[in-house]
Amino acid sequence: MLRPLVGRDAGELFLLVDSHRGQLARWLPWVSATKAVADSTFYILSLTGFWKTGLAFGIFVRDEFAGTVGFQNGDERNQKVEIGYWLAPPFHRRGLGQRAVTLALKVTFAHTTAHRVAARVQPENQASIALLERVGFIFEGTERQGLKFPDGHRDHRVYSLLRTEFVS
Repeated sequence: MLRPLVGRDAGELFLLVDSHRGQLARWLPWVSATKAVADSTFYILSLTGFWKTGLAFGIFVRDEFAGTVGFQNGDERNQKVEIGYWLAPPFHRRGLGQRAVTLALKVTFAHTTAHRVAARVQPENQASIALLERVGFIFEGTERQGLKFPDGHRDHRVYSLLRTEFVS
């Protein structure tokens, strides 16, 4: 199940991130800056809408918090946005990520004017690359040193999916 994150999710979100910090920090630059429940609270409360600062959904499996999928860097004028997602390691390899991303895209294309959704993924993250390709994203190229991590800048593969290419 997906549902928008709300302030009361901050504690559970923080505990999930903190419990899997080492594995998540490998792929997600924001993990190292998430040091307390207050950081998760600030993140959730800063989400003011799809085209503004973003929108995030919690991914829940039988009422257990499993990860998030959301949208950021919206550009309403050009009808484009970026998608981001993650699952805690206990929920990997079950098809949950693909189902969550597909559902989030379905809602996005049905209820917004978004024309293009981009995703950025590290070249070594084969599971995420496979997920994007199964959903229909097309590889566009490599953004050299496009994201800053605590240990320096890293390359990312850029993928995109157009409204006309999406098959739910």
